[in-house]
Amino acid sequence: MQTDKRELNNRLGISGRVRTDMNTFTTTGLRLIHLIHRISFNYVLVKKCSLNASSSNYYKLPVYSMLSFADNNNVLVNQNAK
Repeated sequence: MQTDKRELNNRLGISGRVRTDMNTFTTTGLRLIHLIHRISFNYVLVKKCSLNASSSNYYKLPVYSMLSFADNNNVLVNQNAK
C-alpha cells in the first residue's frame, strides 16, 4: 500500500509505504507476517534542486544457502538461524 501527498505549493512531497513479508522456511515461529514501513520526504529548494530524506525498517532472513545447509544425515542444521 502506498500514499503520496504534495504540500506547500507542491514544494514538499510526503510519501508513505507499508508492505508485509512472510517467512515460511524456518520453524522458529518466524512464520508471522512482518510489517515493513517506509516514509520519505522531498523538498524542492530551487528549480532542479531538492532535498530528500527517508526512513524505513525491514526484516531480513539469513541467506537460503546457509539456512538450507544439511549435515551428513540430511538434517537441516541451520534452519533456525537468526
